[in-house]
Amino acid sequence: MAAQKTNRIRVAGGAAALIAAGALSVAMAAPASANVTSVGIDTPSGYGSSQGVYGAGCSYKVSAKVSSVVAKDKVTFSVTPAGGSPTQFAEVEPTEGGSNTVTATWKPSAPGVYTITASQNGNAKTVDNVKVANGIQLPDWFWGGNCLITG
Repeated sequence: MAAQKTNRIRVAGGAAALIAAGALSVAMAAPASANVTSVGIDTPSGYGSSQGVYGAGCSYKVSAKVSSVVAKDKVTFSVTPAGGSPTQFAEVEPTEGGSNTVTATWKPSAPGVYTITASQNGNAKTVDNVKVANGIQLPDWFWGGNCLITG
């Protein structure tokens, strides 16, 4: 009888050790790589003949979907003019446990063609060939605050 009780204790102790070792290996596993999975401009561009063109001096909401919503995995937004160097316009910390979409505001300062990039831990996605002309930001109470493309 005593031998059976000792064997049960050993089996239970061994099972507990295996469970603890398994839990520790899961906890210490390397995190998945954090990436931007997509990026886009959410605010509408111009209308009619200026459709697909954005306005210099107007504000636009840019969003990126990310694979990691850990605050330390910041998302960097940058813009590069054709033939120029990139300029960072925002760095956003994802909300831990929140949405996998982060947003920033982009306000182009001059007409031209641009590439918008969102990156997280060196992994990036872009929106290429973003056309910008002169624009006038309208107030929110008039035409919903959209941008009037003037040239």
